[in-house]
Amino acid sequence: MDDAIEAIFRADGHYREPPPTWQQPERALEESQFFAALQGCVEGLPPRLARVFMMREWLEQTWPRSAASSASRPTTPRVMLYRARMQLRECLNQRWFGEVR
Repeated sequence: MDDAIEAIFRADGHYREPPPTWQQPERALEESQFFAALQGCVEGLPPRLARVFMMREWLEQTWPRSAASSASRPTTPRVMLYRARMQLRECLNQRWFGEVR
């Protein structure tokens, strides 16, 4: 354990190499702003599309489980996920990638 700590910290207690996010605070801020924009876009989706998107992309559930949870046919979540992704793409184009942020 001591060797692992010594590999990370210098004798004076400072990091040998700061964590990557500390080296690039602008990037960390930009990432947090992006995820805030994404969250706003997800919240703007119709509830069923948002649920299927969240179950598949954030919770990484498989299709049969997603289909059972949404009480629909097994192919429907795929269509719903496609629609959610397209709506999120449009929203992010407007909120994040467009000229106005």
